Amino acid sequence: AALANITEYLHQTSRLLLAVALTASSHAWRKTNWKVQPSEASKIIASSYRQRYGNEHARESVNFTEAENNDLAAKLSDEDIGGVLVCLGAVRKIKSVAVPHCVGITGEGLEPLRNSSFIECIDLSAEEGHRSA
Repeated sequence: AALANITEYLHQTSRLLLAVALTASSHAWRKTNWKVQPSEASKIIASSYRQRYGNEHARESVNFTEAENNDLAAKLSDEDIGGVLVCLGAVRKIKSVAVPHCVGITGEGLEPLRNSSFIECIDLSAEEGHRSA
């Protein structure tokens, strides 16, 4: 409960990145073909995230648009995005992902969404107001 309370003070993006970091280094996620199992600490943070930003069982969205600033968005990697998606169980729960201004990604970090029957929208726009699908 303490970890969940502490993460309440973090912005949404920072909270998700902490969940990824508490399991493995960013590069370990892709090296294992996204098969890393989230640590207990990561599961607590992911559960706290779902309770605050979505329903525990309902389809959700992951939104990196509220990254504290565009500098953070520019530094995000495919490994960061993929790790977040794994921690949240995205293939079974996520219906939309917004990663605008994330100029350092190639799309490989979206691999954890492969075979998802829930995903409806992926926003890769570089400018606000422009949506990609």
